[in-house]
Amino acid sequence: MTDTLQLLAPWDLPLSQPLTDDELDRVELALASLTRAFEIENRQEALASVSQLLADVPVPETTPCIEAGSKVSLRPKEVEAYDEYFRIEHIQSAAPAMTLVRSLIACYKNFLELCATHSHLNPEHVEQQEQGFRSQARLLQRVFWLEESS
Repeated sequence: MTDTLQLLAPWDLPLSQPLTDDELDRVELALASLTRAFEIENRQEALASVSQLLADVPVPETTPCIEAGSKVSLRPKEVEAYDEYFRIEHIQSAAPAMTLVRSLIACYKNFLELCATHSHLNPEHVEQQEQGFRSQARLLQRVFWLEESS
């Protein structure tokens, strides 16, 4: 599994984000591929599909989020402590759409790896988590003004 999860700074999350035609094509293709991976019942096959998808999706240029800005009352040391504890990195990106999509794909890949190595997981909880990934993908489709493909 990936050691550190990169997340857009919460104060930079878009409520709505129209995309350029190029961004639209890349985001739509990645989300459609992820949606197809959700339907693969064999988790090893799903993991292989998602791993390939993650390798194919371009890595947007990002920078570490140093300051929380005026939108939150956190001090930089508080953000740093939170990130270190949860092994995440809050980042800023010139391509927030692709950054969000890559983060979702990476999370789903880590989830599939976790399922592969821990066979004792409660099947009901696993299904709930999978539904959460599907919901997140649909949310991103709405945020980026894409037609839902499912």
